[in-house]
Amino acid sequence: MKLRGVVPVMLLPLLDDEGIDEATFRKEVDFAIAAGAAAVCAPGFATEFYKLTAPERYRVAQLLVEQAAGRGVSLQVDAGGEAILTGLTGAATFPTASAAQAACPACANGGWGGFVTKPNAAGNGFVFSTCLGGGTSEASVYSALDPGDNIYVAGTTDDTDSPLLHPYSTAAAGNYLAKLDPAGALVYSGYSGGSFTTDAIAADAAGDAFIAGAGQSSLVPLANPVQTGCPDAANAGGCNMAYIKEISYQGNGVYNVPFETLFGGSYQTAANAIAVDASGNIYIAGSTESGDMPTVHAYQLSPCPSAASPGHTCFPGSAFVAGINPNASGGAAILFSTYLAGPPAPATDPGFAVTQSAAYGLALDGQSPPNLYVTGAATAGMATTPATVFEPLEAAGSTSGQNTFVGKFPTGNGGAAAAAPAYLTYLGGDGSLDTGYAIAVDAVGDAWVAGLTNSSDFPILNPPPNLTPCPQGPVRNGCQTGFVSELNPTGSSLLLSTYIGGGNSLSFPPQFASRVAHEGGGEVFFRRPTSPPNLSPHRGRQDTPLSG
Repeated sequence: MKLRGVVPVMLLPLLDDEGIDEATFRKEVDFAIAAGAAAVCAPGFATEFYKLTAPERYRVAQLLVEQAAGRGVSLQVDAGGEAILTGLTGAATFPTASAAQAACPACANGGWGGFVTKPNAAGNGFVFSTCLGGGTSEASVYSALDPGDNIYVAGTTDDTDSPLLHPYSTAAAGNYLAKLDPAGALVYSGYSGGSFTTDAIAADAAGDAFIAGAGQSSLVPLANPVQTGCPDAANAGGCNMAYIKEISYQGNGVYNVPFETLFGGSYQTAANAIAVDASGNIYIAGSTESGDMPTVHAYQLSPCPSAASPGHTCFPGSAFVAGINPNASGGAAILFSTYLAGPPAPATDPGFAVTQSAAYGLALDGQSPPNLYVTGAATAGMATTPATVFEPLEAAGSTSGQNTFVGKFPTGNGGAAAAAPAYLTYLGGDGSLDTGYAIAVDAVGDAWVAGLTNSSDFPILNPPPNLTPCPQGPVRNGCQTGFVSELNPTGSSLLLSTYIGGGNSLSFPPQFASRVAHEGGGEVFFRRPTSPPNLSPHRGRQDTPLSG
């Protein structure tokens, strides 16, 4: 393997209590990528890494992966079935057409700039292609479409000179927000505040943008919140909590913020995905190391009951999914909130969960009320249901690693999830890295999951002909590759499952499907990072073998 360019080793910042300073570590990764690093490396053997417990070491690796996500291309599919690609580029000659911003100033300075590109139907040109950003560097980018095919772009930035048009804020404070109309013209562009991270975005039919991420509870402004601060009142400095913000553009440079809240427990919590339904209910998914996150109509209570957990901690972290009604009578309310993990921690080790998990992808179907779908990764012990799901237990041979998980939750009662999911299943093989990063739902309720696997026996069904990116069998030599799988509406069987990308025992970054989207005509779009970036969408039909 050859890595070209600068590959810095990440230092490990610690808190006063010798815990990992996750917020600073995330900023460190952002800084390295924004400065033009070709890759980032952890652990650093000259740091305190060797003193960490095994769960803490795993958490460092998880943080690195989470924070480096979003550096590739975010994929959306409009009402006409056409792909819209949003991401980062370092190319000073990035191709533009009908551009709101024709050049990438940061690229000319050796940094990274944002872009939004819509290829034409023939795939030989662009409906539009534009750069976004100032002269320093963008560190991440996420995108969403509203029902009118307006495009919303958000992320983190080091720019102090981003182009401003009717901005939410003119203060260069670390995060940005922009909206383009379906033709690619800017509606607004500016900064969105700096007391939080931007890790996901959604939009509703009214044109409101919903940003999710994480923030320091003592620094985040609030509006009609469901939580006002760190649950541990003794923590005067606050704690790192998930964060949600609704920004409503009124026109002529006027904005409202009808909803801005914290969510989580007394230790690290982050929202990695967000969705909004037609009734205005907000859904988030992510991971938490808190044993005292609020639970409402929960499928699973805390795997580390806070009364027994030192400092309310729950290592090495649990996936969660939650729904919030910001428009409830009497103020915003949590509709449901549940951990997605395993059995409670043993009394002999109350701060450490039996199962480690994290959620990365979230989707809603078109039902009324909608079903909620979530995917991520989990080690052995997750409480799958019912017994007829595709993989009720983590794959044999993977007890020291992880598998993808996929869950479907019915909603109702104003958006509150049922006490039990329609299904919760593992999906994977004997590898140690299987992870679902994205999920989409088609018109008949099939769930399309995309992610990364290094399993020698990952379940394959109806793959494209002559597809052998990684060898099946007992020896795989660390091969990592992407996958796309289709689960039936009950989660009991696969309809399609295939590798995507190449097979490389030491490839960096691994080729995994970072985005997947489905449109009504039966086509599935997925995006796999490549080097150098390839701006072409990859398509496959539901009724034929998937092609990439």
